[in-house]
Amino acid sequence: LLSAAPTVMAEEMPQENPNAGLIESEGEQGEDLFDSIIDANRKEEEEQEEEREEVIIEKSDLSANEELSVSLMKALGVFETGTDLDSTLTRAELAHAIYILKAYTMKSDSAINTFADINAGTPYSNEISVLYDMGYINGDMGQYRPDDGVTVGEMAAVIMRAIGVEPVANHNGGWIAGYMTTASSYNIFDGVSLTSGEKVTKLNGAVMLKNLLHVSFKENEYTLTGIQGYYMSA
Repeated sequence: LLSAAPTVMAEEMPQENPNAGLIESEGEQGEDLFDSIIDANRKEEEEQEEEREEVIIEKSDLSANEELSVSLMKALGVFETGTDLDSTLTRAELAHAIYILKAYTMKSDSAINTFADINAGTPYSNEISVLYDMGYINGDMGQYRPDDGVTVGEMAAVIMRAIGVEPVANHNGGWIAGYMTTASSYNIFDGVSLTSGEKVTKLNGAVMLKNLLHVSFKENEYTLTGIQGYYMSA
């Protein structure tokens, strides 16, 4: 009998996965993509945090009274959103502000025929005309100088005329000290520290205009030589 030849088992060799390199490559790419997403999210969060810090710093620069004043002027339409509060309030912008705060709606073009530097295209020419008609504003040698920054003294005078107490200001000394004294007595300068010749910034202007809205009167409030009665204008 022939014995069966012993079967020799070939050693089983491990088979290489043809996709192994691809899987490893895709795994590395996945990790890189994940890291990129994490980095992008972290960067976005850091930028948002910086923006929040900037907003907090900007708000902290204003007192509660200043923030209230600016918000009120924006709500009333005196200032636009994004107004540079450090910029100077112009004489034209003051006319616009008083026109709004007095709730005027009338139309006029008197300033065009009165002031050489006012025409139909001048911003707030109607408001300037109406305030001129009301006797609140004056020109300077035939010009109104609408783009010039308004001084504290000029603004005080306009406000005193607008609330109807110019006779009192004249009694207290007239231009310019009398207007400053009278405006101070009505707390127009509360929250600001300015001299009569300084230019008014929009921030300081907002505070003064807000103070104007808080002025209150009583019948026969004044009893002065030649001055008696209620002077609040319509």
